[in-house]
Order: sequence, then C-alpha cells, then structure tokens
Amino acid sequence: MKRAFKTKRLWLDIVAMLIVVLCAVCFVACGDNHTHSYVDYVYNDDATCVADGTETGKCKYCDKTHTRKSESHPATGEHEYFQYLCYDCNKIDPAAPYTEGLEYTEIKDNEQTVGYSVTGRGNTGYNKYIKIPSEYNGLPVTTIGNEAFSGSAMLSVMIPDSVTSIGDGAFASCYMLNGVDIPNSVTYIGLWAFQNCSQLIDVTIPNSVTTVGWKAFDCMRLKYTEYKNGLYLGNADNPYYVLISVKNESVSSFVINGNTKIIADLAFKYCRSLTAVKIPDSVTNMGRGTFYSCKSLKTVNIGSSVTDIGEYVFRYCNSLKNVGFNGTTVQWESIPKSDTWNFGSAIKTVVCTDGKITL
Repeated sequence: MKRAFKTKRLWLDIVAMLIVVLCAVCFVACGDNHTHSYVDYVYNDDATCVADGTETGKCKYCDKTHTRKSESHPATGEHEYFQYLCYDCNKIDPAAPYTEGLEYTEIKDNEQTVGYSVTGRGNTGYNKYIKIPSEYNGLPVTTIGNEAFSGSAMLSVMIPDSVTSIGDGAFASCYMLNGVDIPNSVTYIGLWAFQNCSQLIDVTIPNSVTTVGWKAFDCMRLKYTEYKNGLYLGNADNPYYVLISVKNESVSSFVINGNTKIIADLAFKYCRSLTAVKIPDSVTNMGRGTFYSCKSLKTVNIGSSVTDIGEYVFRYCNSLKNVGFNGTTVQWESIPKSDTWNFGSAIKTVVCTDGKITL
C-alpha cells in the first residue's frame, strides 16, 4: 500500500514537472521576448483602388494577431466616387462637370487667337476639385499659367489632354492637393509647379514630358523611386523616367539609371565634391543648370541620344576642361543647345568618337 502511494506520488510529480516545462515553453514562445508563430490568415476585404489588401493571422500559442499584405488581393484599380471624388485617392470622376468661372488668357499667333491659357481660379469659390476643360470659346486650352492655382485648397485636379505646358508655380502650396493626373500631352512642367503640395504622395510623369523645372515636385510626402543616391519620378513602364535630384549633395561620383530619359533642372546643384558622371545613352534632355556649381567636376561623358542641352548646364564647373560625347562631331553640332550651355565653365573641348571640337 505504501509502495503504491509512493508510485502514485512519483507520477504526480512527473506530471507537475511536465506542466511547468510546458508553461515555460509557452512563455518563451509568447512572452514579452518571443517569436510568435502565426497561422490561419484571413483576408480583411480592404483592397482599394491604390492600396493592396491585407490579411490577418493568429499566433498558435496566444491571442496576438499579425496583419500583412495579401499577395492574392492586390489594389483593384477601381474607384468608388462620392460627389465626383474617389473615396480613397481623390481621383476625379470622369463624369464630373467642368469647373466654371476659371480665368483664361488668349494665346495669339500673328494677332490671331489660337488657344487659351487657364490663368486663375476666378470666381469658383471653394471647390474640392478643379476639372479644367479642354476647350474655351471653341478653342483649345493648351497651357496652365504661372501660379494659376497657387495656394488653392483643392483636393484634386484633372488636366485635359489638350494641355502641353504647366507653368511655373502653377499648383505651388496647394497644401491639400493629393490627386493629380498629368496627361500624356504635357511636355513642360515648370519651376516650383507643385512645390509644397504637402499632401501629394504619388504622381505619374508621362513619357511626353521633356522638361521638369527646379523643385517642381519639392513635396515633403512625395514618394520617389531611389537608385544609387538618385531620386526619380516616372510611370508604371519606367519609374526612372526623370532624375529629379541627387539624394545627398556630398557624392563624389554618380551613376544615372540606364532607363532615365530626362534630367531635371539643377539636378546636381551644389554637388561640390562630385568629380565624375556618365550620362547614359538613354538620356535625351539635360535640364537647365544640371551641374550648377559642381566645382570639383572633372569628367563628364554625355550619351549619344541627347537631343537638347539647356541653359547654364555647367555653370561654375571650374575644374571641367573637357566633355566627352558618345557620338560623332556631326551629331554633336546638330544637338539643339542653349547659347549659354557652357557659360561660366572651364570647358574648352568636346571629345567625340571621331575627333575633337574646340570651343
């Protein structure tokens, strides 16, 4: 009897120890310093036009949950409109009426009116959105004037595909603007065009654009695509379409992405430690003041696809004696260049594939 009691007691002790060990394991797995193991993820039915859906799983050992991106439920691309604005991204409903009361200025050619520039919001009062018409008085609206909507409280703007130019400061300091569609007709985006649009997070630059002015997209929340210390904007087909600027002005050398087409105005301004840059053959346009005050710059090789070189590209590049060009002398001479492209620099020679050009 006594022996049976001891045996039973031993088994009870063993069970108790197992319980303690199990509790310890659970504590390690799910205590304050632990690694959870999540299972049974369930889709949260929350994908929107611009945001991927999420799914939530639960820890096997405790009640803690974990939410992650749902790979099987990407952004829908479908908009839900209320009062002509999408709930999630503020995109304007194509069925929205055009904004009335805007101010326009005639564009003349040889004293004949050929189109209009929208130059202000006029007597529109407070509008959550601005939808610019493609025509006014039967003629095309082709430009948005300098500072036309600067400081406006709009949430979104729809620009028609008749517009080719967005003027300097056109939408600067529109602090609530977070929805903008730039059509594939726009070629010029001016200086400070969208500067200080602090709610602007995403913007698409179409392949039609050839010029992006200095600080055109100087917006604190804007998402850039980064590549080797460069900040880029673009589109779904080419996220590196425009090199906006360097991320760190202290760089000594720089590699431009091989898909870049446009270098924005003053992209390398004050990179005073920069000594060498190779511009790939993909680049077609070099903006105004591209290498402004890059005082240590000694080596620049320009790709053969460049078709436009802006004003003061090498201003104050005091160490730059020669420029390399990956094309022939005939090609170089045929490139449209500002008369001041090398003004204020030390450049004396352009070295082409078939010879040199003395300036």
